Amino acid sequence: MQVRTVGCPLSGILVCLLVLFQVRTIEATMPVPVESVMGCVMDGQLSIQAPGRFKREKPLKINPCTNLPFDFAGCEGKQIRATGGIDLYNGTFVCPRDVVIIGDCTPGVCNPEFPCDSTPCGSENPESVRVPPDFEITYRSGPLHADWGGGLTLTAGADGRVTEKREGRPERRGMRPDEKVTTYRVSQNDVKRLYARIVACRFFELKDRYWNPEIRDGGSSSLRVTAGGKTHAVTTYYSIVVRFNRVVDLFQEVCSSAK
Repeated sequence: MQVRTVGCPLSGILVCLLVLFQVRTIEATMPVPVESVMGCVMDGQLSIQAPGRFKREKPLKINPCTNLPFDFAGCEGKQIRATGGIDLYNGTFVCPRDVVIIGDCTPGVCNPEFPCDSTPCGSENPESVRVPPDFEITYRSGPLHADWGGGLTLTAGADGRVTEKREGRPERRGMRPDEKVTTYRVSQNDVKRLYARIVACRFFELKDRYWNPEIRDGGSSSLRVTAGGKTHAVTTYYSIVVRFNRVVDLFQEVCSSAK
């Protein structure tokens, strides 16, 4: 098997400093471990082969350092081994170095370490949908234990108004909770895109809960959608649900672009 090396390795001390500097620039709020991992690169994201070890089932966005370029084109669709900072708070793989291409990614969308529903979404056409006036979507993610802090809540309505709440330190005796609430708007076009994806992914047909009984702690994600007089809520806990993730990915994308 042919192995290719991508990028230029630096000394361990310098790399650690680069990783810590980069993490600060993306406002990480907790120590970021530097690990050597293997995973698949798809759409600029790294799916780590042992996600249970890092308490995350979704891919991490690859965030290279300026002086450690990452060959996105050369690594796309490839299984790689690399060393970098694993920033779960921001969902990023920071400053990858010593990148080695092992081979092609294993076919399939699911990681065998997690329960998985790989049912794909259907085709979506935002121009053909009419957003109900009562449309509202709420996404929540965070630890199961409220006293850990670190949760995120996004809520958007048919008018495009978004409320974003990020929780840092939870409320404790003598201390107020550390949380930041911001409001902004996404365009009506983005609202239609979001609703079209909910329809295409048949969100209201998903089960209420997708749970991994093999993991006893950690975090969960949930979506709650109201539309046309109906409300449906779905929670995932270390279980990969492709249609759920597709809706979440677009929601976070339009919110990030609007801020």
